[in-house]
Amino acid sequence: SCVRTPGTTFSVEISAGRIKDASRAIETAARYCPIEVELNGELVTRLDFLEGADYVTTFEGLRIGVINAQDRCSLYNPAINFHGLTVPHKLPTVGEVGSQKSWYAKIDIIDCPALQLTLPARKEVVASPFLADLDAAVEAAIYAAIAKRGHHRLPFENWCRAAALGVALPPASEGLASFVAATNDLSL
Repeated sequence: SCVRTPGTTFSVEISAGRIKDASRAIETAARYCPIEVELNGELVTRLDFLEGADYVTTFEGLRIGVINAQDRCSLYNPAINFHGLTVPHKLPTVGEVGSQKSWYAKIDIIDCPALQLTLPARKEVVASPFLADLDAAVEAAIYAAIAKRGHHRLPFENWCRAAALGVALPPASEGLASFVAATNDLSL
């Protein structure tokens, strides 16, 4: 007989030279996992996948976090968190005139059967009609984050797109970016 707490326990024999590798792999897998994970009796540090987001909203069982930062969105960066498994996926982005930053989103899945991932590995998003709705929701969330900030330097086309998605933005802020002429004189 033994005393066990509720939950699932895995016991794995690992050779002495592979313990650090296994520990790192478990910590990586549990980083964004919504449940507590213990490794050798200690809780593994968990993070919120949308930590640092400027704006968070929900849509159809998803948490959408909007971030304004240097362009980090590519097909190789994780954009979707499926219960601890991060999946790269290209989501809509919005850039402002004269800014090195762009607005992009990350998604944390709560319970969304409409968003399908390939089986068995769940490493890619399945192309489905839901993706068009998801892209529109991400764009609307980005424009809502910009509206919350209160000012913007969006091109007119983006301002019109925000209006079409139901987000009222003020007119773009006036201003010109400073101009520095290129030169071949390397001593400057």
